[in-house]
Amino acid sequence: MSVGLQRAIGEDLYPISRAAIHTVQCQFEKVFEIVADSLAQAPTSGDRASTLPWKVRFVQRMREGLFKVSPICGMPKVISALRQCMLAIDAETLAQLPTESRRARPLDHPAEEYLSSYYARGQQFWDQVYGPHATKVSDALTAYNPDLAEFGIKDIYGKVLSDMSIINEIETELLLVSALAPQKVPHLLKGHVMGAERVGATPEQIQGVLQLVDELAI
Repeated sequence: MSVGLQRAIGEDLYPISRAAIHTVQCQFEKVFEIVADSLAQAPTSGDRASTLPWKVRFVQRMREGLFKVSPICGMPKVISALRQCMLAIDAETLAQLPTESRRARPLDHPAEEYLSSYYARGQQFWDQVYGPHATKVSDALTAYNPDLAEFGIKDIYGKVLSDMSIINEIETELLLVSALAPQKVPHLLKGHVMGAERVGATPEQIQGVLQLVDELAI
């Protein structure tokens, strides 16, 4: 793959973007290869203690990135991709990965307050992505099916996309572009290319992702 593309997209995001593109196309064995190769090339100073945190962070970002594209390419594909991801991880790294959901409601957190915070966060990110067209887009989805906007803003944006603790706003939108571009849905792709611009992605990053799709798409 082009070093120039890797530099344009960002070294941290590049393998996740590749994995997302392959996931959309059901090329799950490619996800295994990406994860295995990346872990094998983990930066090291000869000290295992310095390499392990890098591997854990890489896997956490890969898992989160693939989870975030699940509303775009479908849960069955993402489950299959994540299975291959986990098969590629060495036992030492695997043992250090978190096993609790970051999105689960804490037992001491009232359900109403918990859901309200998600809904507010989802609406905020929705407005950020769609900008002046946010209400128009939600109205259109409601017209298609009254549940679409409700589910999209509160559940997809609220619970999935707007969590920026591992994958930030720019990376999230670039991954959505990665997953949309191979599917030949130009109207939706345009919306998220513009969304990527609104959250701060550079033209070089966006074009890098689109060029990567051109190289990898069947």
